[in-house]
Amino acid sequence: TRGRDERTERAGLARQELARANRIACASALSTSLVHEMSQPISAISLDLATASRLVSNGADSLPAIAKMMDRLRWNAQRLTDIGTRTRDSLKPSRLIRQPVDIVKLTERSRDLVLGPLDTSDALVTITADADISVVEADPVALQQVMCALLLNALESGGSTGRQAVVSVKISRPPSATELRISVSDRGSGISMEDLALAFDPFFSTRPNQLGFGLTVCQSVVEGFGGTLSLNNRSDGGAVAE
Repeated sequence: TRGRDERTERAGLARQELARANRIACASALSTSLVHEMSQPISAISLDLATASRLVSNGADSLPAIAKMMDRLRWNAQRLTDIGTRTRDSLKPSRLIRQPVDIVKLTERSRDLVLGPLDTSDALVTITADADISVVEADPVALQQVMCALLLNALESGGSTGRQAVVSVKISRPPSATELRISVSDRGSGISMEDLALAFDPFFSTRPNQLGFGLTVCQSVVEGFGGTLSLNNRSDGGAVAE
């Protein structure tokens, strides 16, 4: 009887330790995701504040540019608020928020947030959409996070060749299909087959000082709406996320 009690006690301690390890793993994953999602708007805000300070010193001639910068600061501040709200809501049972979203306008806003109103000289992002594209039911904050992340990845890949980063976004609805297809293509050097197989794994990144959590978060969001996210090399060079 004493031996059975000791085994029961050890099993109870083991279960407690396992539960603690699970809590730590969940907290680590959540905090890593938050750091990744918030780092981009925070970096943009810091850069915009520095740029705005320089523009102020130029006097009244810079007022239109400063106004654009203030709009960008407001957008990114709202993004931070939305990310925090969505993260809080994601811990509730009904975590997916669905509402009508104009996907073309959302993509254009995502492009503006990534490029910035004053920083378009070394990058080009073109957006084309079929004429009959209608609104979709989705979480606009989550969807914008995906678009911003994919655009940023494509711009970084396209710019790694030393040439102008050229990115194209195509929004289409295949004939006789119910799904919407969005592709983000770059003209970079592409992705090796080894890296392609690991692209959606947490903490995997080919870039130094990167968390390697971006595509993991994007995939989770897209699959949460019943969709799929794929990453492939283009036949004429570069990569495409679809």
